[in-house]
Amino acid sequence: MLLNKMWFPYTKIEKSSKKKNVFCFHHAGGSGINFSKWNMLSDKVRFIPAEMPGRGARMCDKYDHCFKKVVYEITEAVKKEVDTLEIDDFVFYGHSMGAIIAFSVACCIKKKYKISPKVLFVVARHAPQMPDPSVFKSTMSDESLIDEMKRLGGTPDEILNNREYMNMFINRIRNDYKLHEDYNYGNEKLDIPIIAHTGDNDYGADVFSMTKWFQLTSKGAAVEEFKGGHFFPYELGEKYVRHLIDEVSFF
Repeated sequence: MLLNKMWFPYTKIEKSSKKKNVFCFHHAGGSGINFSKWNMLSDKVRFIPAEMPGRGARMCDKYDHCFKKVVYEITEAVKKEVDTLEIDDFVFYGHSMGAIIAFSVACCIKKKYKISPKVLFVVARHAPQMPDPSVFKSTMSDESLIDEMKRLGGTPDEILNNREYMNMFINRIRNDYKLHEDYNYGNEKLDIPIIAHTGDNDYGADVFSMTKWFQLTSKGAAVEEFKGGHFFPYELGEKYVRHLIDEVSFF
């Protein structure tokens, strides 16, 4: 139970719920708390945000840069959450870095426990078998990272230009980039639908890049384009979340 609250601190204990259950994985520099607010918009869907070490409710926990280890730990936590909440079926949703975490956990939980999410939503992240389009690497300077954040958008200028704040915030993002860089695609494939979401101004994850996710499943896939950039889910706000709720409810 303690493990569950560590990884899913924002989830209310509600066994045998008739709601659809969506495990959510955040972007680099984000936190699970971003998704917890989505629960206010539906009584049919329960969003279960994962909280990575070193941020949000786990601010005091040490970062882990080993991608395989993090995926294994999340897999174990998801299985315990499924058992604890008596969940019959569930969905995975991942934004940017979270998309590749969601895909990897889906592969891992299928291999180890013979269970799978009903559907995988991958958002604003190129397919894993494709080259990474980002020019920024975690070994680069703070200035280079700030330039990368400006390119991606989603961070107000007053924050980017506040050096004192950025000095506290930037290490969290750099650590996520280190974690992301430790990922290596191992030719895994799924047998569940994959729904890809992209913003029409997200040049690192455009429609063409997102269609490459289709190669990773035998059960069909689709791509949807939304108005906005890399952080279009936050730019569109409630409108996007309600669209997602309708899609999740379909499965």
